[in-house]
Amino acid sequence: MVKITDRHSEVLKRIWQWERIRLLSEGSDAVKEYDISTGGRTQTSFIFRLAGQDDASYWAYVQRAPFYNAVANTVKMYKGMVFGTPPQVVVPEGQTDFLDDYDYKGTTIQAYAAQVFDAVLKYGRAGILIDLPESPENLTRAEAEAYGVRPYATLYNPWQITNWEYSRMNGRIVLSRLVIQETETRYKELVLSDGYSIIIWDKIPKSNNFAVTKVIRPLMNGEPLRFIPFIPVSVYGEDWQTARPPLLDLADMAISHYRTMADLEHGRFFLGVPTPVFAGFNIQDDIIRLGSTDGIVTSDPNAKWGFLELSGTGLQYLENAAKQKEQLMAELGASLLSTQFAGESGEALQLRGRVSTSILASIAKGVEEAMSNSLWLCLAWYMGQEPDRSDVSFALSDDYLSTKMTPQELVALIQAVQSGQLPRYDFYRALVKGKIIAQDRSFEEYQEETTTPLGVIK
Repeated sequence: MVKITDRHSEVLKRIWQWERIRLLSEGSDAVKEYDISTGGRTQTSFIFRLAGQDDASYWAYVQRAPFYNAVANTVKMYKGMVFGTPPQVVVPEGQTDFLDDYDYKGTTIQAYAAQVFDAVLKYGRAGILIDLPESPENLTRAEAEAYGVRPYATLYNPWQITNWEYSRMNGRIVLSRLVIQETETRYKELVLSDGYSIIIWDKIPKSNNFAVTKVIRPLMNGEPLRFIPFIPVSVYGEDWQTARPPLLDLADMAISHYRTMADLEHGRFFLGVPTPVFAGFNIQDDIIRLGSTDGIVTSDPNAKWGFLELSGTGLQYLENAAKQKEQLMAELGASLLSTQFAGESGEALQLRGRVSTSILASIAKGVEEAMSNSLWLCLAWYMGQEPDRSDVSFALSDDYLSTKMTPQELVALIQAVQSGQLPRYDFYRALVKGKIIAQDRSFEEYQEETTTPLGVIK
């Protein structure tokens, strides 16, 4: 028997990949609080405990380790590239009002598209549900406008899209069931059976079971919808296949770098300060003090003292390993615009020149298609009739594909961005110089388009 909490095999296959990237994207605090062994949030982290470490020593070991936030900074960089030039939105005349509030939360359609891009770049997958706010049934168009009832888009992260089924209807294979986890205590089941229905499942108090608490049947022109208004978005476009996250290799290298830095700082901590050593002293009779105005007196001619100071030559290997991993992370970041696989030298990297061959461009194209289709569906639902496809479109700039940067310059730029050492204005100037964004685009305009608060995707 299928339970509402059951997860599709594709979700089970990817869930830990998504979780790794999510935590790395959130930054140092999230990474340091995650228990890799139990999958729960505790005072442990991605760093494994050293042999013999007690809880206090392990906590200090973790907290000393600097975290190089390469994943989050790479995402910001590519979002700045793709959205540095405003998207072009086309809708029928007189149908622009809701573009300034696409999700019913005050988010513009441009900022909403940036959220979608962010999710697909990180996780390889997301989903857009077109819905209506709850309202009295059978409203006329005038009444709906008076109530402010109109379609809106809701974005879901891949782990929230927990299960789905396809069925043959009228000779076609269509999505017939979709389960979305809204919160820990609520699921939304979308079902296509004699029209479209939304079934709300809420957790029963003091129980692990869920029960149906509401059934909603949205109407279009007074009739039930004959499809589920959900648009999957992935690296492959509108596809239900869960893609390997584009940033997974970068995320795993960032974890490896973090562990190397933990060992490096651990070694520096113990070797950085010389340790005083006293041999031959009778602690009961002799007074030992350390300080510029104190002396040590003993009658034992064999007593010795000094400082134990190790050379720490082994730390050099850790430092070299950390630098190598930083270079690899830059190359992995650059590989989204490259024809070559990550791990190759900067000299070997060749920038892709066509949309069809760039990972980044494929993601941008998928977002374009999903946004265009979601916009068309919103308008069709709102207008009560299907607008001409040529009258509805959402297009992202592909200026970043014609970059004049050499592969070496791109890797160097990404390395500076990943390390957090490149000020935002300098990054903007690098994009202009590399002809990644328009030459006549001011820094203020760039700031306004790429720093719009995007809210929290849950």
